Amino acid sequence: MMMVGETALVTAVKPNSDAEAKGLKPGDTVLAIDGFRPSRENMWKMYHRYYALMPASAIKLTVQSPEETQPRQIQVQASIERRANVAQWDQVFVRGQRERWYTYHDRFVEVGKDLLIWQMPTFSVPEEHVDSAMTKAQKFKTLIIDLRGNSGGYVKTLERLAGSFFDHEQKIADLKGRKEMKPVAAKPHGEQFKGQLIVLVDSESASAAELFARTIQLQKRGTVIGDRTAGAVMTSRVFEHQSGVGTVLYFGNSIAIADMIMPDGASLERLGVQPDELVLPTGADIAATRDPVLTRAAALAEVRLDPEKAGSLFPKDWRIK
Repeated sequence: MMMVGETALVTAVKPNSDAEAKGLKPGDTVLAIDGFRPSRENMWKMYHRYYALMPASAIKLTVQSPEETQPRQIQVQASIERRANVAQWDQVFVRGQRERWYTYHDRFVEVGKDLLIWQMPTFSVPEEHVDSAMTKAQKFKTLIIDLRGNSGGYVKTLERLAGSFFDHEQKIADLKGRKEMKPVAAKPHGEQFKGQLIVLVDSESASAAELFARTIQLQKRGTVIGDRTAGAVMTSRVFEHQSGVGTVLYFGNSIAIADMIMPDGASLERLGVQPDELVLPTGADIAATRDPVLTRAAALAEVRLDPEKAGSLFPKDWRIK
């Protein structure tokens, strides 16, 4: 699920899960989770509670489908694996990383000869990864970068991507912390992309994704379309720890160390980026696999792309076993 505007909607249901068996469907509105209404302010707390602090064997949901007039309650069971010892957690980690790759890898779609759509799910990739994508984009008149669901990543990757669109050094943000730190800045490199740029964002676009979108807005380099972003841009540092002798448990803390101040003097923390065009899918759109956001972006590029076709371009990839 995710927030769309101020409403929590189910965006995908894993095949063969208990949720699917209980009738949970994409497009359903989530009215309550164990009695608490999800919102932009508390969604991160729910994720932290259920995925880190206290995983639950079952969750009670109050949901309502687009075609229904009354909400319904269901109890969804989690899939639980019991393992003999902690040493096997390395297998869990590797499998989890593999699942994340299959679910969140970059994808490209060429629409005719003039439009390239790049679904970029993370900034946690090497700078060379960006260079390869931008080389692909050079032959197109319009580039749509889909940052929906992109939770950020490396600052260097952000600087590299932004540097592909400006012919001069461009400040992205100043770092405001306890110590003086160098600003985040984009430096031009290689061949600049001079065509039309459209950036797609949603409530799960965070950190580097927000900074990139806002930079494009402030410098009037492109158009940002979609939903207000997460408002989670503070720079953090990871402190690694370990505990135990023989069998060692590794863990860590991610601590915020600085706020990001944009060139207009504002911080995006808790506010997010307000898109140039607010375009939100409805529950009925999600249920029917329609993508009105991508359709609108294509229209700005003078390309006809109906919502059903747009919604089929990037299907949800579950883990490939």
